[in-house]
Amino acid sequence: QWRKAVETHRAALELRRDGQNQNEIVQSLSNLAVVHLMRADLRQAAALLQEAYVMAQRLKQKRRARICLVNLAWLRRQQGNLAAALELAHEAESLALALERRQSVGDARVQRGLIYYELKDGEQALATFQAAVRIWEKEAQRHLLRETRIFVAKTAVLLGDLSLARHELMLVVDEL
Repeated sequence: QWRKAVETHRAALELRRDGQNQNEIVQSLSNLAVVHLMRADLRQAAALLQEAYVMAQRLKQKRRARICLVNLAWLRRQQGNLAAALELAHEAESLALALERRQSVGDARVQRGLIYYELKDGEQALATFQAAVRIWEKEAQRHLLRETRIFVAKTAVLLGDLSLARHELMLVVDEL
């Protein structure tokens, strides 16, 4: 399944490179990078995201640059470079706020929450995840809402608040 996803996105990237549409190339690079991130192939993801981000900046594509920043934060987090990941997530959130892209603000907040969780800063993680939950509720992003509620529950456990963890998990179960 992963192989097919990689092959499909590589083929799309090559078609777009042949067509010389730089905007679409940035999107394909990002899509392929996400597949590699999901497979934890960090070397490939890093190369693709770096190329996509540089191209997005060169083309002044702020919308695509913010997506690259969120994914670069994810990459740095997976690499264990939490300071760089946090900086990238903040940058992505600032850009998303400036562009008034609520979903991207939510994506950046989830990454920040995950970073704070890994840093064992439960209070910051909880506040950040809860801010993302409010966005997902407004945007009717049910799958992202469920996923983020699970992160809230995990963070509540970290903080010793089993009542909150139970509550959040019950909300997730009710959505299934």
